Amino acid sequence: MNLTKTPGNSSESNDCMLCLDSPIYLPARGSYFLLSLPINAWVLWLMTSSPVFLTDKMEVFEFQLVLTEIVYLCTEPIYLATWGKPTSRWSLNMALLNNMVFYGRLEFQTMMALERCLAVLRPVVFLRYRGLRYRAACCAGIWLHMLFFYGFQLLLCQEPAVFAILCSVSFAFLFVLNSWCCVSILLVLWCRGRRGEGGDPVKRRACQVILVIQVTTVVGYVPSFLLYSLSTTLTEDRFCVWQPITRCLLLCSGLIHPIHSLLRTWRGLHLNTCIFRGS
Repeated sequence: MNLTKTPGNSSESNDCMLCLDSPIYLPARGSYFLLSLPINAWVLWLMTSSPVFLTDKMEVFEFQLVLTEIVYLCTEPIYLATWGKPTSRWSLNMALLNNMVFYGRLEFQTMMALERCLAVLRPVVFLRYRGLRYRAACCAGIWLHMLFFYGFQLLLCQEPAVFAILCSVSFAFLFVLNSWCCVSILLVLWCRGRRGEGGDPVKRRACQVILVIQVTTVVGYVPSFLLYSLSTTLTEDRFCVWQPITRCLLLCSGLIHPIHSLLRTWRGLHLNTCIFRGS
């Protein structure tokens, strides 16, 4: 696919394999901003007000996932303000920053899946490395990797084939890792059920979280993976028809996990209220 600009065309909408002039971007991103901001802000407040905040029992990767969404939402007004201005570099830079946030979201979700999988399959190892300092070091490494991904995008802006390979391989690796964690925990629960040992609430919660992550990955990232994998065989016009759709799916998938967190918190508060009234 040739994404270079034709002579006399001042539009930069196709730089870095980004079709920024699609008419569905503005309503989709505006709607996501209005929906996601209060939800993620509420989840962030619940996490920071929890008694386990900044302790070893804290959900570090889930907290970083919410922070990633907040970073995205902070850049969204700049993107919306510069939308429709083809000669502006702000739209391009904000779009590349959005790519970085989307990639970071997938990495933090993968770390959440690995943490749950380790807790189910290797509980001794999980307890040994459950300390806050180990997980904080992993989070720092992921943020550095996100910055590296952003710089790599800038370097490969005019190399669509290399950029497509980078995105495809990255998405495929993280998707396979998420799928392996999901299948591993499902097999453990299935084997325990066949032996008549009953369901372990901890393992069931871990399986539920990983299933949510898997649904998020399938809805948001598999279409983007397929699009970038086929980008070398698609024409520029066809690519710019499908890319806005895949990016809208990425936006929608960002609402799945915070809504699940709110429902889980609400169920916990409701259960505690029922126990308090019954005592």
